[in-house]
Amino acid sequence: MLRDRFIKYFTSHPVGADVLKSIFSSKIVANNRFYKAFVLSQAKRYSLNNQGVKGICIETTLNCNARCVMCYHNSANLTGVMDMDLFKKIINDCAANNITHIGLSLYGEPLLDKYLFERIKYLRQFNMNYGFYTNGQLLDEEKAGKLFELGGLEKINFSVMGYKKETYEETMLGLKRDVSYRNILNFLSLKKKLNQGNVTVGISTVKLHKNKKEMRDLVKFWKSQKGVDYVITADLWNRKGGGNIEEVGEVGKFHQGGNWLSPCRQLWGTVYVYFDGRVVPCCDDNDLRKLTIGDMNKQTLKEIYFSKELDNLRRLHLEDKRNCHPVCGKCLHNSFWF
Repeated sequence: MLRDRFIKYFTSHPVGADVLKSIFSSKIVANNRFYKAFVLSQAKRYSLNNQGVKGICIETTLNCNARCVMCYHNSANLTGVMDMDLFKKIINDCAANNITHIGLSLYGEPLLDKYLFERIKYLRQFNMNYGFYTNGQLLDEEKAGKLFELGGLEKINFSVMGYKKETYEETMLGLKRDVSYRNILNFLSLKKKLNQGNVTVGISTVKLHKNKKEMRDLVKFWKSQKGVDYVITADLWNRKGGGNIEEVGEVGKFHQGGNWLSPCRQLWGTVYVYFDGRVVPCCDDNDLRKLTIGDMNKQTLKEIYFSKELDNLRRLHLEDKRNCHPVCGKCLHNSFWF
């Protein structure tokens, strides 16, 4: 599939990806009526293949041990842990919908969740696999060993915002660079020792003013580590719903104002469940949390995915009225429809 090739290229060739982003985010292209017509037709065609819930990410905890400079955790006290009964209800529902992979993180640090291993044991009863994002600060050898022992880990992504100690600790406030680096390297060693090559390991970073001079060194270092499957250098975008994000970095080309807002691909993809059970169609509203489409305390995944609320939102996007929506109209994240 052409889109899959583009994604693979984006994650493997940052410079080339930036060139493509510059082209498709330029006002000459992004606001061209032929480009708009093409994207709308692609989105409508994609929407016709709506067979049900494609995936799920569960925020088992909103708590975080870092206060990264580009994150809302830096300026707000965001806390919460998902009730175990609610988690089991969601997993049972996933099993009923033949969902076999569970994302166990959203906007918190999953290793702060004291029920994490209990949750993993529960989903493993259904032969489900899982993955999550972590900063790695708490992933000591004991916890890493426990993850491999329980089985089912398909993918783990480590967030690393700096190569040098000073840069890392000035961007990921509250964390120690040497601790995280040691934990990640130990995890890679254990992956090799236990012959767990099926576990995909990723390193992701966000382009910021503080780390831009050492981005090449960071990418080179992690690409050279055996067991790392990919390294992503993500663009910065405003997730705070306001404020001067330019203070910490340059906003990515696909997130700049003044361009036509395309339909959002996420409305037909993975659903995201907050720790309190509220369900949202995308992860770009994790800060303000206004784009709720359902509640897993009261509904099933299928009821939410085919609900009137989500159907109306999809129709608004397909009719090129995204800019009229109070949340989607303020989000500058444009989807890539090739």
